[in-house]
Amino acid sequence: MKDRLKVLRKTLGLNQVDFGARIGIGGTAISKFESGVNAISDTLVLLVCREFNVNEAWLRNGTGEMFTHTGSDLVAELSETYPVSYTHLRAHE
Repeated sequence: MKDRLKVLRKTLGLNQVDFGARIGIGGTAISKFESGVNAISDTLVLLVCREFNVNEAWLRNGTGEMFTHTGSDLVAELSETYPVSYTHLRAHE
């Protein structure tokens, strides 16, 4: 999990200090988690997943996609697949 935490941080383009600041933890602590000196707690996993929209299964064991889909992502995907205009909706009233 420590390696995935580092991959996530680098994917987000954040240094350890900035990554930690987003979840209320110092950069030194992030360094210790990434190096394996400190174990990654369930609380840290949940903080990271919530703050960065990370798939918990990916962070814990590497399965699935790195990020979860947010509501706005889903709307964007649906609007690309099913283009609907406001005038189209009004025609069906």
